[in-house]
Amino acid sequence: MMAQMMPRLPILRRCYTVSIATLVLTTITLLAPLVARAADDENVYPDARLEGYKDSPWFKEGGVGGTITFLLILMAITFGVMFINAKRSHLD
Repeated sequence: MMAQMMPRLPILRRCYTVSIATLVLTTITLLAPLVARAADDENVYPDARLEGYKDSPWFKEGGVGGTITFLLILMAITFGVMFINAKRSHLD
């Protein structure tokens, strides 16, 4: 019985080692964004001339309104060109 158990010990050690290494790697990977976010400062200016303003000199986050408007205009042009009668598309 003991002879059968001996070959399994190195396999179990290797399995534990791989499990612990995977756990450590996963923990480091999941904690890295939290550490980066904690170190991020909101008032870091790349230029000293921007400090001291009452309001922030940076643009606020914008929406997607301009992109949607641009795509609607582009879509209208595309559909307009698609449905032009080929016989009447040139100047007479």
